[in-house]
Amino acid sequence: MIKRAFAVAVLGSLILLVSPAPAFAHAELLRSNPRNGSVVAASPRTITLTFGEGVTMAQTAPQLTDASGAVIPVAADLRGPSLDITPSRTLRRGPATVTYHVLSEDGHEVAGAVTFVVRDAGPRGSAVAISTTPAVPTTLNGRRPGQLTVSLARPSTSGQVVWTSTNLAEPITWRVTSDGNSSVATGVLPRSGPWQMAATLQGKGFTVLVVRGSVTLSP
Repeated sequence: MIKRAFAVAVLGSLILLVSPAPAFAHAELLRSNPRNGSVVAASPRTITLTFGEGVTMAQTAPQLTDASGAVIPVAADLRGPSLDITPSRTLRRGPATVTYHVLSEDGHEVAGAVTFVVRDAGPRGSAVAISTTPAVPTTLNGRRPGQLTVSLARPSTSGQVVWTSTNLAEPITWRVTSDGNSSVATGVLPRSGPWQMAATLQGKGFTVLVVRGSVTLSP
């Protein structure tokens, strides 16, 4: 009986050791309107961000900036998982950026940026090669702010490209697609100056490659 009780206790301990801990999911941005990285024909009356669960406002309020980098006053209205941001005036032509800070149901702060272009901001300039670590041939199809596409000569099954800049408080994320030979991501870089890139590419067999580089956009 003692041996049996001991075996049950050991088995119970093993189950606790191998059982996964409860997963605590945080709110994630599912979609936005205008869509992140898109070009819209006119200044939107309202910008809507939709999260994967109900959220509450953080201490840092949403911020909207136009193509010149000027901060546009907004009204923010939270409706469950949706955050409506209404500009106080029409946005000028060119890239616009919304940065957001919300709290998920477990109190975790979720922050990020959504960028889009109001009408077309004009030519992007000639393509530029980005030197990366590790070395992967990488090209950005323009040298000026606006809607841009980055191409990496490495296939993937999924992934994302995260852009950061000292001129922007939050990172910008582009989703990666692949044609079997290369990985491509399209989005908006709203400001001139230096940008840092971190591309996370998932390959077959759950392999992951992180490619880092930087580029400087002209005004």
